[in-house]
Amino acid sequence: LPFHPRSHPLRHVHRLRRDDAQEAFDHAQGLAEETRHSNRKLELEVQVRSKIEKKLTGFQNYLNSIIDSMPSVLIALDEQLYVTQWNQQASALSGTSIDDALNQPVFIAFEPLRPFLTQIRRTSEHHQVEKIERVTWAFNDEPRHYALTLYPLMGGGGRGVVIRIDDITERINMEEIMVQSEKMLSVGSLAAGMAHEINNPLGAILHNAQNIRRRLSPDLERNREAADETGVLLEAVNQYLQRREIPQLLDGIQQAGSRAAKIVSHMLSFTRLSNRQLAECQLGVLIDQALEIAGNDFALIEGFDFRAIEIVRDFDPQIDRVPCIGNELEQVLLNLLKNAAQAIHQKPERVRGQITLRTRLNPPWAEIQVEDNGSGIPEHIRKRIFEPFFTTKEVGQGTGLGLSVSYFIITNNHKGQMEVQSRPDQGTCFTLRLPLVSPSEPTIS
Repeated sequence: LPFHPRSHPLRHVHRLRRDDAQEAFDHAQGLAEETRHSNRKLELEVQVRSKIEKKLTGFQNYLNSIIDSMPSVLIALDEQLYVTQWNQQASALSGTSIDDALNQPVFIAFEPLRPFLTQIRRTSEHHQVEKIERVTWAFNDEPRHYALTLYPLMGGGGRGVVIRIDDITERINMEEIMVQSEKMLSVGSLAAGMAHEINNPLGAILHNAQNIRRRLSPDLERNREAADETGVLLEAVNQYLQRREIPQLLDGIQQAGSRAAKIVSHMLSFTRLSNRQLAECQLGVLIDQALEIAGNDFALIEGFDFRAIEIVRDFDPQIDRVPCIGNELEQVLLNLLKNAAQAIHQKPERVRGQITLRTRLNPPWAEIQVEDNGSGIPEHIRKRIFEPFFTTKEVGQGTGLGLSVSYFIITNNHKGQMEVQSRPDQGTCFTLRLPLVSPSEPTIS
């Protein structure tokens, strides 16, 4: 048979294989395109997700920076009261780092919160705000006052609690100062009426006691004349008076009257217009004068000598003259020195007493500190020491007006500040702050 190439079976098979290869190639191309398209979509999704994660991370960091910047302690808890949020103030107050606090029970992360677990659980379970107005915690032996607020937390993750802790120590101190000022104002109006009513009969008592003593004296000619006219021997009368201790009774009347007069004088200090002129005085000189008077005049308790106390002077050379009323400031210093000496004598351990007098320039104030190593003042007493007539001393040893008058002199007459810091059995430090510039106008308390 003749040969026809077009009808050759091998050529036909070759053509079929080429078509299959083309189809496979086209199919592969399609799959590759789909893969490239899917990869582009995945890349876009990854980019979008990465951007979202960056935004979320940035937002979380922003929220954390806001929370850390707040002055309050903020602690977030989950339903089981495990810590989920812990700001820098929480770390500063508790001493527990955020890494150690997270995912820990709150009473382990911050032990002082253990007594309030009932309120914390109630906030979480009943969805209500709880407030603890005031708690006192001591860190580094320094008591501070705090207010706690418990907020319920609701969200997709379940219930929880947010604890906010605010340091209210300064506010409490300011409230105490305001209460003290109100008491000073009230006692001022009371003292004015009482003092004037007491002064008149008191003056008569002192005057008549002195006259009785004079009219019994044999040294006065008129006494001798009256005795001769009545046939009385003054020597015999004086012997009788001595035997019956009448002069001692008169001394007691005069001493009691003088003490009462001093109390009245202190009471009147609350009502006087502070119109005395302030003058430039050297603080160091005033302090030395007060120390000299204290060394010569203080006979506090039998067998106790003020001069046995070690006096430490720590004067700031930057302070020279300060506007003040010299005799009044000296009175305040004398009172503080007396209290310091008594506190030292009351301390059970017979260590050598020490009083440190310190001046510091702290614009806009000149500061004076009187610090002792005596018995200290308990917290419940410290809050009341500036109250008029409040005293812890035995009857006859104090009127309860010394510190209140001192407080009045510094805060009213000098427009300054007076505060006290004390630790039982360690000592007390009184700080006086005087303005470096004279106040322009006097005020009435």
